[in-house]
Amino acid sequence: MLILGRKYKFTQLELDRLNKKFKNISHIRYRDRPQEEVLKEIDECVHNNNFDILVLNTRAKVSDDIIKYLTKLQFEKRKKRVQIITIEHFMEAYLQKCYIPDDLIELNFLEDIKPFNPLEYSIKRTIDYIGVFILLLITWPAMVYAKYKINSESPGPIMFKQLRVGQNNEEFICVKFRSMYLDAEANGAQFASKNDPRVFQWGEFMRKTRID
Repeated sequence: MLILGRKYKFTQLELDRLNKKFKNISHIRYRDRPQEEVLKEIDECVHNNNFDILVLNTRAKVSDDIIKYLTKLQFEKRKKRVQIITIEHFMEAYLQKCYIPDDLIELNFLEDIKPFNPLEYSIKRTIDYIGVFILLLITWPAMVYAKYKINSESPGPIMFKQLRVGQNNEEFICVKFRSMYLDAEANGAQFASKNDPRVFQWGEFMRKTRID
């Protein structure tokens, strides 16, 4: 795979996935370089390294000579045709992602965003519930132990309810393990501080490990 330009910078996880699909991945820097130099490097890479696909990944204006070369490349009699694809279509075809530019100057990606159809939504919800069930099995022992420790260090209600702000600025009730002594906010709500005396020992451990 030959990548022309760096409009989109692949993450390490994406590169790891692509390395499993392509034996050779090379980048050609395009911006602020003489067009003749870029064209020569493309030609050498295409003819010497047997690339299967060329990804157009630049937002800079491509010269007429390079456009002519890429057009001509499609008609050359080669054992293996080089596929030319834009970064937008490449992301969708090979990484199952929708390309969203960092600067939001290009808004073409909005055209490709579509809601789930009924089948896709059903699959998604099924995966969600399976994932939740697996997480419940994994965390159940920790939850049982947390209940025991809370009862031994600070007898009283195990759970604590707190009003939070979520998606679309909508408020919801967050239920968590209680990590402070009872009536810790009898004088009104206040932010927790380092070495907060209202927090019992096991509560401090839960806060640090996010068990709560």
